[in-house]
Parts: sequence; structure tokens; C-alpha cells
Amino acid sequence: MADPKAHLNAELARLASLTQSIAGLALPEDDRDLLAELVSAHADAARNTWLTERLDQAVALLFPDYDSLKPEHLKPVRWPSRAWWWNSARIRDTYVQANGDVIVNLRSYVGRGETDDLDQFRIHREWLEAEDMAAVIHQACRAQAERLAQAARAAQRAQAQAQIAAAHAQLAALEGANV
Repeated sequence: MADPKAHLNAELARLASLTQSIAGLALPEDDRDLLAELVSAHADAARNTWLTERLDQAVALLFPDYDSLKPEHLKPVRWPSRAWWWNSARIRDTYVQANGDVIVNLRSYVGRGETDDLDQFRIHREWLEAEDMAAVIHQACRAQAERLAQAARAAQRAQAQAQIAAAHAQLAALEGANV
């Protein structure tokens, strides 16, 4: 499979060359400006098409559709924050940031006529431009799952230490009352 980013760059280079060719044509200035605008609009459409396709692919990898009732279908790698109840997602809207990351608002049908939303989810530019998007996104999902697990372990440890301190204080109070 050809690299989608390379294909987009080749198309944009072709359009840039065409724009320069238009500048050298013996046409009235209004016609040259109109042709340049058309080429620019086509370049914007090519960028938007590429971005839309890559965002759809990224969301499908992050929140895949699977049939949990069939035992032969293993639960796929997916984004851990919604992993246990989301089964696929769709993009409601997007915002492209200056650094190339895309902020998306997502929605998933969760059953019984209910949907769940995830707002302000960041899809990194590196994910979108990766030649092997699946490997990059799956690695990010695993890393996020590990970060969440570490945070949960730290919270459990802090809670256990607080319970131990409270038990020591209660024990000291009981021993003081028995003296």
C-alpha cells in the first residue's frame, strides 16, 4: 500500500507546479487569478479528503467495531478510557490545531437507545502521518493503558497508606484509653 502522505504530497507538488505554469500563460490577469484560485481550491480539497480519510481510519483503530458475542472475535486493542463500553465511534466534529494535531468530538452508541460522547479527544499528527497507523495507534493505546494502570496503582497505594495511618491512630487511641 502506498504511503497516503506521500501521495498527498505528490498531488500538492503537482498542483504547485500547475500554479506556476498558470502564472506564465498569456491570459488576461482575471483568468490567471481564477485558474490559480481553482488550483488552490483543489489543493485544499485534496488536503481535506486526506485528513478526513485518515481521521476515520484513526477513530476506527482507537474505537473499533467488534462483535463481543462471538467467542472467535478477540477484543481488539483500543483506547482504554472508553474500552469497556464503547463499540465503535463516529466523529461529530473536528478542529485542526496549528501543530497538526486534530481535536475531535466523538459519539458512540452504547445500547438501549443511549449514546456516549467523548469531547476534546486529541488525535496526534504523528498518528495521522504514520505509514503504519495501526502499529502507532496500538502502541499509543497500550502506553495509555499502562499510564492509567500506574495511576490506579498509585491511588490504591495512597488509599491503603491512609487506611494504615488511620488504623495506627485508632490503635494508639485505644491503647491510650486502656492505660
